[in-house]
Amino acid sequence: VEIQDEMIALLKNKKQAIKDSVVEIIKSTAFTPNLPPNNTDLAIMTDVYHELEYPAEMLQAIHTALKKNGKLLLIEYRGEDPSIPIKTLHKTTVVQLNKELAANGFVLNFKGDFLPIQHFLLYEKIK
Repeated sequence: VEIQDEMIALLKNKKQAIKDSVVEIIKSTAFTPNLPPNNTDLAIMTDVYHELEYPAEMLQAIHTALKKNGKLLLIEYRGEDPSIPIKTLHKTTVVQLNKELAANGFVLNFKGDFLPIQHFLLYEKIK
């Protein structure tokens, strides 16, 4: 799932070059990943969540796309650590993520502390 046309084109070219028949490339919008309802086991966002223009709408769309007990994995730079040399607007805190995810039907299922500068947060669909 990708929103940028340039990246969609790159992915399509790569798919064709390697003769892939498994990967499906889906164009998203700022509001939705355009995934079918109750179809996804796991959605993964790596350094994406903080970039979302409409996070609540996207979370609701992901919630709808996930199967019962589906999961959402967020990997985001640690906002709690001022020593991480990333601009503040590109960081998030666990407290903030938990608040926003809970408001959109998710609960923290697993918090991995094994990445040196990023959060590894696995949320489970509830409701």
